[in-house]
Amino acid sequence: MSRRTGLVCALCLAMLTLAGPALAQSAEPTVSDPFAGGLPPEGVDLEGSVRVLEPVVRTLEPVVRELQIEEQQGDRTTVTISTDVLFDFDSAKLTSTAAEVVSGLAERIAPTDSDVQVVGHTDGIGTRRYNQRLSERRAEAVAQVLRRQLGDRDITTEGRNFSEPIAEETINGEDNPRGRARNRRVEISFEE
Repeated sequence: MSRRTGLVCALCLAMLTLAGPALAQSAEPTVSDPFAGGLPPEGVDLEGSVRVLEPVVRTLEPVVRELQIEEQQGDRTTVTISTDVLFDFDSAKLTSTAAEVVSGLAERIAPTDSDVQVVGHTDGIGTRRYNQRLSERRAEAVAQVLRRQLGDRDITTEGRNFSEPIAEETINGEDNPRGRARNRRVEISFEE
């Protein structure tokens, strides 16, 4: 399995963990297995069963794209990973899935001689002081995994709390959970 495939698999697993309950409530067609415990009778058309799953697969695509974004500016690459994938709510301890995602990124960085910058961001809920500390702790947690794999590499961390939002957290005065989720992120920058 390639590094990129492993990273995609880890992200998909995280996305299914996060999106599973929401998708289960989406009122999409329900799929049941009438042949559980045995093979289908001869002459049964199974092709229709596969098509029932297609709307659910299409529903997952936008969620996958939001979990990790990669941008290139000159020789510098910035990988932005949603903290909802990396950490539990209000925590700076990496989940097991997150450790795999960051390890996969470290393998990608390893052949380069690049310095690495890790920047943590939070949403706007809570005080600036609390979110500053949380963003710093999250950046440091990601950097620790990178340091274990990259050794003496120059890895700097920074927390920016909610000072650099990339999405609106309220729309017309109403809470926008999707915007807040986009703002909770860790950015890892390096040269390739």
